[in-house]
Amino acid sequence: MLHDYFRRTGFRSQLTVIVTSAILALALFSSLINSWESSRRMRAYLIEQGQHIAENLARQSILALLYHSPDNAREAVATTLAFPDVLQVEITDAANKVLLSETKTATILKPFQRPQPDATLIHAKLGQETDDAWRFDAAVQDGQAAASPYDLDERKPKLLGYVHIVLSKDTMKRMVISLLIGNLVITLSFAIILLGVIRLLTRHLIRPLNNLSGLMGRAEAGESGMRATPEGPRDIIEMALAFNQMMIVLEQREAELKQSRDQALHMALMKAQFAATVSHEVRTPLNGVIGMLDVVKEMPLTPPQQECIEVARSSAHTLMDLINNVLDFSKMEARKVELEEIDFDLRKLLEEVIELLADQAQQKGLELGYLLSPDVPDRIKGDSHRLRQVLLNLIGNAVKFTEHGEVAVRVSCNADSDERINLRFEVSDTGIGMDQDTARHVFESFAQADRSTTRKYGGTGLGLTISKQLVELMGGEIGVTSQPGQGTTFWLTILCKPGELQPFVPVQRSLPGLRVLVMAESEIVRSFLSQSLTDHGMSSRTTDSSAEVLLELGRAEQNHTPYFLVIMDLSASDGQGADLARHIRSDATLSATRVLLLDRYGAPRSELPVGADGYLGKPLRLNRLLDAIRHLLPDDETRSIAATSPTMPAGSTTAAGT
Repeated sequence: MLHDYFRRTGFRSQLTVIVTSAILALALFSSLINSWESSRRMRAYLIEQGQHIAENLARQSILALLYHSPDNAREAVATTLAFPDVLQVEITDAANKVLLSETKTATILKPFQRPQPDATLIHAKLGQETDDAWRFDAAVQDGQAAASPYDLDERKPKLLGYVHIVLSKDTMKRMVISLLIGNLVITLSFAIILLGVIRLLTRHLIRPLNNLSGLMGRAEAGESGMRATPEGPRDIIEMALAFNQMMIVLEQREAELKQSRDQALHMALMKAQFAATVSHEVRTPLNGVIGMLDVVKEMPLTPPQQECIEVARSSAHTLMDLINNVLDFSKMEARKVELEEIDFDLRKLLEEVIELLADQAQQKGLELGYLLSPDVPDRIKGDSHRLRQVLLNLIGNAVKFTEHGEVAVRVSCNADSDERINLRFEVSDTGIGMDQDTARHVFESFAQADRSTTRKYGGTGLGLTISKQLVELMGGEIGVTSQPGQGTTFWLTILCKPGELQPFVPVQRSLPGLRVLVMAESEIVRSFLSQSLTDHGMSSRTTDSSAEVLLELGRAEQNHTPYFLVIMDLSASDGQGADLARHIRSDATLSATRVLLLDRYGAPRSELPVGADGYLGKPLRLNRLLDAIRHLLPDDETRSIAATSPTMPAGSTTAAGT
C-alpha cells in the first residue's frame, strides 16, 4: 500500500508528508523525553523532602516517646501536617504500638502495610510506595544529642520508637502533566513554524520541477516548440537544459521523419496508381485474348491443338485473376474502395457463388454446399459485390486445396442491435489443412502454405489479404482454424442491416403429408434435403446406405406407411444407385413409390436410367427440387398444390449442395 501511495502522489506531496511526519515525531519524542526527565528529578526531590520531614519529626518526638506522652508531640505533628503534601503522621513506640496518629481532614487513604520493627533503621527512608502516595519511616532514638566531654563512658543511642509520614503524589502528578503539556506546546509550535518555513522552501524548490513536468506532458501530447526556463537548484537547471536539447533533437528527427513519410506516401500512391492503371489497361486486351481462345476452342481441332488451346486458356484466366487481385489490392492501398449498401437476396448470392464453382468441384468429385441458420434473413442490406468476392475467394481456395470429400458453407446470425445484425460465415473443407505457424501468416500478402503449394495449386497469395481488408471494411473479422491433413475452416463476420421489412406471412406447407426417403453420402446434401422437405410439410428420413433404403422401404410397407418418394444420389459410396432404382421398380409392392435420382452433372440426361421417375442435376436449388417433386405427383394433386401453394416466405431455413 505504501508503494502504491508513493507511485500515485507527486514529489511535493511525498516530501511534505515525510518532513511533516519526521518533525512531528521528533517533537513528540522530545516532549516525552523532557517530561520523563523532569518527572524523574521531581520525584527524587520530593522523596528527599519527605525524608527530611520524617527526620525532623523524629527529633521532635523524643520526649513524647520517653514519657509516653502524646501531648508533647501534638504541636510537632500539627506542624508537619501543615506541609501541603503530608497526609498522615503516625508515632509508634519500639514495639510498633501507636502513640499518636493524625490525618488531614477529609483525606481518605488507602491502608498501608504496617512496617515491622527495624532495629537497624538509623536514617529516614522510603518505606512503601503506592500509585497515590509515599510512606517514609524514621527511627526515634535517645542520645542523639552531642556527647559531653566530661562523660567517661561512650553513650549508645537507645531506640525509642518510629515516625511514619504519608506524603501525597498529587503535586508531582500535576507538575508532570504541566511539564508535558508545556513541552508539547513549545515543541509543536516550533514544529509548525518549521513546517511553514519548509513548505515555503519546498514550493520554491518544486515549482521549476513542476513546470518541467508540465512541459514534458505537453510534449507527450504532441506539442512542439516548447523550451524550459532554467531556474531553481543546479540539478533542476541541468534537467531543464537537457530537456531543451532533447526537444531540439526530437524536432529535427520529427521533421526528417515527416519528410520521409511524405515521400514514402507519395511514392506509394504513385505505385498504387500505376499498378491500378496498368492492371486496368491490361485487362482490356486480355479479355480479347480470352474471348478469342474460347472461340478457337469451339472449332474443330486436333487433340494436340485442343490441349494447347486449353493450356493457353487456363494461363489467360490465371493471369486475369492475378490482374484483378492486383487491381483490388492497389485500390485498397490507395483507399479508393467504397462499399455499397443495397438490398440483396443472401440465399440467391450463395447459390450463384456455388454455381460458379460447381464445375471445378464436379471435376474433382467434391460435394459443395451451404446451410443457412433459421434466424438468418433471406434479404439483407450491404455490399453484395464485395461479399461475393470474399466468398468466391474462400470457397475457391477450399475447392482448390481439397482433393476429396466436401466443402461446406454455413451461415449463422447474431442480432447486434435492432438496426444491425452480425452474420457469421464458415467455409469448411476436408483438404490438406495447415499448421499453426502457417495459419498465423495466411492473411499476409503472397503467403502460401509452403513453397510447393504455388507450384502444385497455383495462386498468388493476394486473395486472402484482399478478403481480410474487405471484411474489415464491412465492419467484421476473419480468421482460420486448421490442422494438417484434417481440413481447414475459414470464418468471417460482417455487420449489415436487415433488408426491407416484409409483411409477416405464416409458413405454408406446399407439399403436405408426403413421406420421402433420402439416400446421399454427403452430409451437406442430406442436410439440404432434410431441411427443405421439412420446411414444406413433408416427412423425411435420411441415410447413406442403399441396404438401409431397402430395409426402410420394407418396414414402411409392413406398417402401411409407404414412402411416396425415394431421392437417391448416384454418387453414393456403394455405387449402387442405379441398381437400387431398378430393384425398387421391379418390386410390385413398391409400384406407387417414385424414384428421383441426383447426379453431379449440370444438365439432365436425355434418357433416364431404368427405374427412375425423375432426374435432378446438381448443384441443387430449392425451387428445382420442389418442381421436380411436383412433376412426380399425379395430375390432380399437382393442380391442387399449384392452386394453393404460396411463395416460400422470407426467413425460412434453406440449404444447397453440389
